[in-house]
Amino acid sequence: MSSTTRAGSYRVLLNDRPLRRAFMVGLAGRSGYALLPLCLLFSIADSSGSFAVAATATAVFGIGGLVMPVQARLLDRLGQPTVLPLVGLWFTAFLAVAASSAATGVQPAAFWIALCLAGGVGAPSLGPAMRAQWREATPDDQREPAYALDAMAEEVLFLVGPLAASVILFVGQAWWGVAATAVLMPIGIAGLVRSPYTPQRQPAMAGVREWMGPFRRSGFRRLMLMMALVGLSASAWLTVLAGLADAQGRASVVGLVEAATGAASVLGALWWGRRSSHLPWPKEVSLLVAAYIPLAAICLMYPSLWTIAVTLSITGLVMAPIYVVAYAASDHETDARHHTEASTWVNSVTNVGTSLGAVAAAWLYTHTGPAAVFVAIFAALLLLLAAAAQTRERSDPDTVL
Repeated sequence: MSSTTRAGSYRVLLNDRPLRRAFMVGLAGRSGYALLPLCLLFSIADSSGSFAVAATATAVFGIGGLVMPVQARLLDRLGQPTVLPLVGLWFTAFLAVAASSAATGVQPAAFWIALCLAGGVGAPSLGPAMRAQWREATPDDQREPAYALDAMAEEVLFLVGPLAASVILFVGQAWWGVAATAVLMPIGIAGLVRSPYTPQRQPAMAGVREWMGPFRRSGFRRLMLMMALVGLSASAWLTVLAGLADAQGRASVVGLVEAATGAASVLGALWWGRRSSHLPWPKEVSLLVAAYIPLAAICLMYPSLWTIAVTLSITGLVMAPIYVVAYAASDHETDARHHTEASTWVNSVTNVGTSLGAVAAAWLYTHTGPAAVFVAIFAALLLLLAAAAQTRERSDPDTVL
């Protein structure tokens, strides 16, 4: 694919018919991940008769997904045509068992927890697999527009998916959505493995440090620290909003803000993919994170429900661009043998930061109030900027953090 200016990047990317087909069909499978959470939660709740069991089982499902970097390393080593059909078969079997079990009635808590653990461990890494194909199909100057297009599409899926799940819950049974995901997932996998841009296998190199994978490079380790802090800050912000909304009997505000944040992320990804910049990735991260600081300052001075709701919605404008820069940075900071794994770690580490941020913010909010949470958010953002300032765009693999 020939190089082009970023103003026409999306059109040129989608003019490649095999690439467009892989992307669009792959999105069908990825849409299952947007549809599944609510449908799985209520399927288990209806079957077990306990919302606590359902919440625990779906949390275990999420924890199981933390092994996705291991699957991504296998994708790099063995190739997508080998790995994706196998994990897809495993995951489709999980979905089929979950749907049929929910349809037939009560199952014990241990059954659902064990089943969700098995499902989470085998969830196919469709997003990282598609980003690996973007790398194969695009030159360096088109990489960020490709990632921006991918991020924008994913944000749209996670806006539409919960709405589709709500329609299913309104007109039918929750397990219908689980069954629908079992149909969508193989379609997405088939689109990816049949693509001409499936990456070649990347053989492992011998050596004691090889097991560290992308973490061999100090720049990548700093990138992971930054993404953990991004996740921590965003979830802490949302946790304060949820606490205030609950205290004021306005729980519906949280869902509206999440939708607004998602819509802003779509706009942010669209803008970022069309811009032109030659800045190194640490500076781009610094500029994006700097946009958080005045918004956090407003919340610290005026910690009301509506102030926090509006500022959190605005942060969506930079959330997707941060992911786009992180995906591109993970390519710069690692070699081809670890690209898929590195891309997967971006999401996994951010999710860990999100979980830690929610727990810490809930404790601070309960014991001290919202202002203390925003002091902690300030500290996290400053640490993030410090890490970016000390990171060179390409670091030596033996440099310590």
